[in-house]
Amino acid sequence: MVHFKEPDSDDPSVMRPGESEFEFLSRSTWIRARNIRAFMNDLLSYFPEDHQKKLYTRLEDQWKPTYFEMIVGRTLQLLGADLEYESGASNGKRPDYLATFPDGKVYIEATAPFYDVALTD
Repeated sequence: MVHFKEPDSDDPSVMRPGESEFEFLSRSTWIRARNIRAFMNDLLSYFPEDHQKKLYTRLEDQWKPTYFEMIVGRTLQLLGADLEYESGASNGKRPDYLATFPDGKVYIEATAPFYDVALTD
């Protein structure tokens, strides 16, 4: 399933100030935008179709946390986990993933940290 489609009109410009990643990918025909669209479509393809749609929709408003969640999910898959998506835990919460490995299960809430750039220089 292709979520990030190629724009109808030619616009090879780079990301504009104040423009979100989602807006940029929806508009730009710049080679990097095309490559990012292909990468994002490939990454989304590893998830079940219903979860792909949820992730794609959330990318529009919450790009960074949703992208991080996708990376965590794909990493868990590559580590051999079978994933359940937003499965309810016994405490009533809905973490992002329930990862089942041969030796056990673990709930994962993928939370991207925010860093103070001034502290990391």
